[in-house]
Amino acid sequence: MKLVNAFLIAAAVVGVGAFAPSYSRPAFLSSTSSSTASSTAIFVGWVGGNSLGFDQSGMRLSEEEQKDFDKSKKIMEWIGVPDALKQRSNMGDAVIVSGFDPTDSSGKLVLGFLNNEESPQLTFKKIVAHVPDLKLAKKRLISRDARYTGLLDKLDIVEADESSPTLPTSAQLDGISSWVAHIPAVEGDDDLATRLGALASLAEDAESVKNLSILVSGSQSLESGALAEIEESLKSKMTTVAYTLMAIGEWNDDPEASCAYRFSNVTDVADGTETMLTADASFSRAESLRMVTEFLAIDSAAGLSIVARAEKNATSLDGMVIRGLRDIGFPRPQEVARMLNNGTQAYSQHLVNVEKKVEENLLRAKEQKKEYEATKEKADEVKRKELEALLANGKYYKINKKQLEDRAKEWAKKEYTKKSLTTHTFAQLEDFTESVWDRAMFEVELHYRLEIGMEVDVDAERLAFAEKKEKEKAESVKKLKELFENVSLDDIKMPTSMMKNIED
Repeated sequence: MKLVNAFLIAAAVVGVGAFAPSYSRPAFLSSTSSSTASSTAIFVGWVGGNSLGFDQSGMRLSEEEQKDFDKSKKIMEWIGVPDALKQRSNMGDAVIVSGFDPTDSSGKLVLGFLNNEESPQLTFKKIVAHVPDLKLAKKRLISRDARYTGLLDKLDIVEADESSPTLPTSAQLDGISSWVAHIPAVEGDDDLATRLGALASLAEDAESVKNLSILVSGSQSLESGALAEIEESLKSKMTTVAYTLMAIGEWNDDPEASCAYRFSNVTDVADGTETMLTADASFSRAESLRMVTEFLAIDSAAGLSIVARAEKNATSLDGMVIRGLRDIGFPRPQEVARMLNNGTQAYSQHLVNVEKKVEENLLRAKEQKKEYEATKEKADEVKRKELEALLANGKYYKINKKQLEDRAKEWAKKEYTKKSLTTHTFAQLEDFTESVWDRAMFEVELHYRLEIGMEVDVDAERLAFAEKKEKEKAESVKKLKELFENVSLDDIKMPTSMMKNIED
């Protein structure tokens, strides 16, 4: 528990490191600047020992930190364990990338992600780079890393046709099953929808293309309704190609997984449910390329048009959910898929459902209590009226005689059991009950009067009952003596043997 507490505190302190994934950095990313590499190396994890560099024993959380910790714990419980990634079955063996400038680091990054051995879901045997300048591309894209990682065994670089400088031709798409396209948006650009429409038509017309992943960078310059219109156009044009479109702000050089992110459907942005990207919005180049390549394999990403934005606040809901996914050990494809289909919006809805359930349970409990009290009040009222009637008649025990007799039988049974344990008796229960019946009825009648709230002098009544029984016993003995007083042995017919014993 202390290690978890320490991790949450440290995550808020180090910021960037709190989101670093627990896998090794791919070799093809080593060509980035030294500042980028050093910031990526910052990683705070609590699994496997003390990685914070100080003694966490005796740490105490502030009230705000405790709230964040409790919130993070609930999120991780909601997340659970990673599910198996449901992959597309028609990814094929060949993928093409287009719209990436070889002079920009994005060209090398996207090829590296498609060839990354830590992405086993991407099993392409052929990777085609569509470039505007073949000579320059070979100089920029073919490097020592490309040789070491096996990229050269798969890479094929094709030059753009003069008639189609940004998009491959139909011939260049022949045999290509998957396509990653980058379309940069430019401020004041009214041609974006046209370019995307041309891309969609080209993909749909290519018989072999089954999957298309589109990245639109610089989208902060777009109007809120522009992407929604583009999505409608894509839906109408592509009926056989599974596409995914992701719009982001300007690229920045932040390393992959340096902060959290949030996905929003473009329709939510258009209707105001989600805000549009701000004018200064930016997104990690490496992170966006990781996502746009992962989309090719994620079955649930098909047909989505989304806006992705960076979330720098480590204690925001997006930050806590993503940090929870990485702490639990979600691989990046499962992480992206989870955020696409069951991310922060789903957790927010989960909280609403939980609160609704609590309210429903409280309301049900109140109703049940009300029903119980009403039933009890009704039963008490019936009992009160019955007792009033009994007292008014002065014959409460006669009116309830059957109940008293049942109680008397139970009393006699208990007395019989006690006597059987303490004395030796040959009497049967029925005979014993008959012999003590008057006492049994007296006791239960006495208890009943106490039960209905009558004032009773128990000791006096028991003494009076005992005296009465003694008097009755004395009368019985007297009558018995009088009966046998004038009787002689001659009047009694006895067996001969018994008479002989008496005479002897």
